Amino acid sequence: KSNATYKSKELVHQIAESLIDGNTEQATEADLKKQKEKELQERREKIREEKKKNIRESLGYICLLGNLETLDLNMCIYIDDVALKRIASGCKKLRSLNLSACTEISLKGFKAIRNIKTLKDVDLSWCPIDNDCALYILSPLPLISNIKLFGCTGISSDTLKKLYNLLGDRNRTYPVIYG
Repeated sequence: KSNATYKSKELVHQIAESLIDGNTEQATEADLKKQKEKELQERREKIREEKKKNIRESLGYICLLGNLETLDLNMCIYIDDVALKRIASGCKKLRSLNLSACTEISLKGFKAIRNIKTLKDVDLSWCPIDNDCALYILSPLPLISNIKLFGCTGISSDTLKKLYNLLGDRNRTYPVIYG
């Protein structure tokens, strides 16, 4: 009995080791698969970032269109601070600008808008701006008559009233402010 018991224990031990070795190989294959997926995902992300960079650089060349009067960039996720600054510096005759839902622009980029003195219509709906930003960028615009601020949750009704009164007093015609 003892010899048979010893052999069966040895057999169980061998089976256990082979299962462990098999699981180790499977784990290694799974690890390799995960590593390949991770590398593929990193490669895809790098390509996406490169495309974004190229598109953003291309959008910045809009500034070469100096006589442009209307620019609609609604929901353009590639417009960022740099592109908007270039547009503002080059498009000096711009009368209408739609940046609604352009969420990649920060206060730095929005500040550039105040340099476009010919703007009459501005749509900043769904953009990440707050009270101070709205007053800072819109109050110095001498010709502004139509401002859209739908979905700008950072802007209070008091700020909308301030803009209305500030711009209306200066222009002698009160602007239409949506928001």
